[in-house]
Amino acid sequence: MATPGSRPDPRILRAARHLRGWTQKRLADEVSASQATISAVEGDGMDSVSDRILDAIERVLAPQIDAIARGTALRAEAASPPVLWFCPNPECISNVPMELDGEVWYYPSLVRAAEPQRCSYCSTPLRCACPHCHEPVVEGAFCRNLACGAALVTPPAGTPQGEEGRRAADERRARIRELRDLTRLRDHPLVEGRRREEPPVR
Repeated sequence: MATPGSRPDPRILRAARHLRGWTQKRLADEVSASQATISAVEGDGMDSVSDRILDAIERVLAPQIDAIARGTALRAEAASPPVLWFCPNPECISNVPMELDGEVWYYPSLVRAAEPQRCSYCSTPLRCACPHCHEPVVEGAFCRNLACGAALVTPPAGTPQGEEGRRAADERRARIRELRDLTRLRDHPLVEGRRREEPPVR
């Protein structure tokens, strides 16, 4: 925990928050502080923040801070290199439904960016970590952590399975293809400079 003589590295706290998939507002709510306070903690104003708030931040972000200390997520923040982000909203057209062995799951589009983004399709805050174990996102639709393996995008309740699910997934992919053709976000200036890696919609 933080002490007056030894305060946490703001870069580590920022990286831990990103890894948790939280906005500054969400972290502020969790520790009963203002978003301005979190911004100060992650910037040059940490000296003005009380030890109580710093202790609370370190407590709620402890698993992510530990992961960074072990080196599993260090590259995600060092020199702000691009990392992979995905939209967790299963209704978003960035997530393509697939059916395999009677089970429906979603293959997310991935965006490479150095800082948190909002989805260009639905404005949902993107995530860069597994929602279950908080491991950094790699390629694919599932967490690569052997101890986890969870789907990155959770199907909504009531998602049909089996043959009905296959038909629903086919119809949804056709609709996604139509909407993507209409939006043409690959050429939109808001995503200029980003690399959007969208799964094929067949």
